[in-house]
Amino acid sequence: MANILLIHNYYKIRGGEDVVFEQEAEALEKRGHKVIKYTRHNEEIDQYGFWEKISFFWRAISNQRTKRELEALLEKHKIEIAHVHNVFPLISPIIYKILHKHKIKVVQTLHNYRFLCPNGLFYRNKQICQRCSKGDFWSCVIHKCYKDSFIFSLLYAFIIKLNQKNFKKNIDGYIALTQFAKNIFIDNGFKEKKVYVKDNGFFDPKKSQEASEGYFLYLGRISEEKGLDFLLASFAKMPEYKLKVAGAGFDLACYKEKYQNFVNIKFMGRVEGEKKDVLIQKTEALLMPSVCFENYPLAIGEAFSFGVPVIASKIGSIPFIVEEGQSGFLFEVNNFADFAAKLKKIYGQKALRKKMGQQARKVFEERMDFEINIKRLEEIYRRVLNVEI
Repeated sequence: MANILLIHNYYKIRGGEDVVFEQEAEALEKRGHKVIKYTRHNEEIDQYGFWEKISFFWRAISNQRTKRELEALLEKHKIEIAHVHNVFPLISPIIYKILHKHKIKVVQTLHNYRFLCPNGLFYRNKQICQRCSKGDFWSCVIHKCYKDSFIFSLLYAFIIKLNQKNFKKNIDGYIALTQFAKNIFIDNGFKEKKVYVKDNGFFDPKKSQEASEGYFLYLGRISEEKGLDFLLASFAKMPEYKLKVAGAGFDLACYKEKYQNFVNIKFMGRVEGEKKDVLIQKTEALLMPSVCFENYPLAIGEAFSFGVPVIASKIGSIPFIVEEGQSGFLFEVNNFADFAAKLKKIYGQKALRKKMGQQARKVFEERMDFEINIKRLEEIYRRVLNVEI
């Protein structure tokens, strides 16, 4: 058993990284480890006064509050290993240098591509872009890649550029969520022997697919890079199919207004708990129409846990999770004919939905269920520490 420090900067709009951080912490505690958490939340920014806003730029680069609090925490607890999920913007990359100074081994989950790309997506102006990974960080600033803001794009470009050596020197192991993501980081100078692959983990809901109620389901963040433009435009052309859109995001209001007259499209807002479970259980299939290099959409794992198939775009890590014709279908990005054909293949086909759902459930049990998944995380810790924990 080990004393494990988990570190995470929460997002203002709750997302998959937040969920993974919390669930891995719970799974580790259930395995008998002592988990110590260091967290900050981006909601703090809403309370900033004038001088805090003025100094935000510098604190995002090297946060002295983080330094004080972490030093105090390390004095109080004997930490065997630190596992970092997200440090932007409040915790800041200074944390890696502090942990290295204290000779504490550090594991970093690569939830996105932010060590290589300031917006973390390799996506701008409706297309894939990897210019920053090749060192052209001015491209991010010029195109205002982060939140369409010159100032914030400059800030994040500067932080990422400044910390290239920090990210590679002071982190001892990286967790890529698929082989696709691992390959990207290796291609950009990260040592292969330090990059491990582990799926996101999930607690088994111990619930199964139920009879379909004839709708397709999108579950996730409501934003352009998730393929919402394509998805909604496609269903506007196919009134014979029903779509339920569950999730929150800054773009939700715009989409609701644009598609308010389409009776086959229903916006559910954020759904949680039993309501979300039922939505997944009774859908024909979960839809994941992403147009960016997806890393590991949690909605796919959730669907697989219920034995529900997924229809997703063939991009990024998705083909490393969804197997064509087995646990679901893959379609070419933004290809309406291909997408419509895949919907038609499964719609109303009870036997096929059940068969694919069984394969999806098998993948969940073998790779995602915490009964197996958390042991893989412990194995990574052991390899980084080179000791038994």
